[in-house]
Amino acid sequence: MSAILRTSRQRIRDAWQPSPRLELLLVFVLVTVVTLLFWVILPADVLRNQSADYTRFYEPVARNIANGRGITLTGGGLATEYPPGFPLILAGVFRLSAMLHVPEDLALSIFALLCFGAAAVFVFLLSRTIWGSHCGLVSAMAWATYPLVLSLTRQPVSELPFLVLFYGGLWALWLTLKRGGRSLVWLFTVGLLMGLSMLVRPIAVAVSLVLAFAMYLQLRGSGFFKKLVPISILLVGTLIAVAPWEAWVLLRTGRVITLSTNGVDSILDGLTFAVRSEEYGTDYRRDFRVSQDALAVMLSIRRHSSEIESLSDVASHLTSHVEGRPLAVAEILALKAIRSWYGTDSGRYEGWILGIQALYLPLLLWGCCRSIRAGGRARDLTVIVLMLLAYCWVMTTLVLSIVRYMVPILGLLFVLLPAAAPRSWRGTESVTVGSGPSS
Repeated sequence: MSAILRTSRQRIRDAWQPSPRLELLLVFVLVTVVTLLFWVILPADVLRNQSADYTRFYEPVARNIANGRGITLTGGGLATEYPPGFPLILAGVFRLSAMLHVPEDLALSIFALLCFGAAAVFVFLLSRTIWGSHCGLVSAMAWATYPLVLSLTRQPVSELPFLVLFYGGLWALWLTLKRGGRSLVWLFTVGLLMGLSMLVRPIAVAVSLVLAFAMYLQLRGSGFFKKLVPISILLVGTLIAVAPWEAWVLLRTGRVITLSTNGVDSILDGLTFAVRSEEYGTDYRRDFRVSQDALAVMLSIRRHSSEIESLSDVASHLTSHVEGRPLAVAEILALKAIRSWYGTDSGRYEGWILGIQALYLPLLLWGCCRSIRAGGRARDLTVIVLMLLAYCWVMTTLVLSIVRYMVPILGLLFVLLPAAAPRSWRGTESVTVGSGPSS
């Protein structure tokens, strides 16, 4: 019986061998259809905008840019709370919407579809380099039907353009490593894409350093200084991407910032997630279950937030609480680390998300384990993905610990998902990757 199944699968593979370009188009179309179906069946309550940052910051700044008032807030001040990448993109969408006489909601929906489809294509391309086209299609479609990533398509969030830049840069890096890591133009492009992704989502502030370390590990057989040149080219590309924004802020304010001025506030927001904020309305966040001691620490941090202006201030304030309530501080940090995998800003839908993660994460992690055991390029790519996963988990735990921030990196686990299937199901393509990227 198993022999018959293998023969049938092989006949299907032999009968359907589209061109590489047709494969990309097929992935894009299939993902678009899945997304549209998701929009149709999604309950109306879930379609409601859950992104407070959009209405508070991104949309008004984007409208100021579109109307020629520059990167400014509603009151006229400089908009440095977040990097300018997403507002600039939104401003372009708003301008195109006005020029083409298309409703803005429709324009934003089309933009979401384009970003989602392009990101799925990069998932397919990454998976195809390891497992072949058919398994690449499985990875792309499994990712595109992952409820957590699908939910992003109905929210005006910066994750969508970030996915395109981040996945595109990672694919370019992986392609370069497969070819020995010697293409300086491609490495510069990788750095440029990663720098642009940082301007869209500041959580990627150190991702180029993670990739640089991954390159150091992957470029086998080369001395330190020979590895230093390609790594430097990647980092130079990143610096060139972010330099105009940093220079503009320095000229206008006299300050050097790390992408944005919201770093400390984001950390404080994460440390006080169980405290309702008047800024978003008292009914925005639901009550979170924490101990009385943990809540007392959070309330203390909120009361003294105006005095906390730097990372050292945050550390000092936490240290003062460790002496009096060590278990409470440990509880807060542990909850932040755990909530990175299922939490939401408002506290809504967390039970549903826990159920979804319970179904997906064991399978995705099993795919990681099997990819490492497969060796060769599969293992090399898995190491890079796990390094990025660890980085993203730390960064998400550091700030507001919500699963939305983890979704982009979780998408890369779907690239490794075909390894969870028996080798006979993966076909012969998956076993032709016995050697790592040459140097």
